[in-house]
Amino acid sequence: MFNINLSVNIHCRFELSTLTVINTGYGLGAELKGLETSHNAIEIPNEDQIASYYKIRQQLDSLSKQLLSYIQKPQYLLPFLQPGRLVKVCFN
Repeated sequence: MFNINLSVNIHCRFELSTLTVINTGYGLGAELKGLETSHNAIEIPNEDQIASYYKIRQQLDSLSKQLLSYIQKPQYLLPFLQPGRLVKVCFN
């Protein structure tokens, strides 16, 4: 179940009555409970495999970024900067 803590600054009586209607009226509480039960009923097949794939994918992305930063270091790039070679410079 969701625990929602809202801190609201109420400036006028109209806002107070509007917030009361929203919180108690229109069956929003019942709708929220219905959505929570349907959310809890969802089962994902092979959830462990999907989680493992996601972690591996995150590691691969991290290692790709590390490799790119390693390759772009000036000490490794300098031998390729010869006169007459075309260079494209990008700033992030």
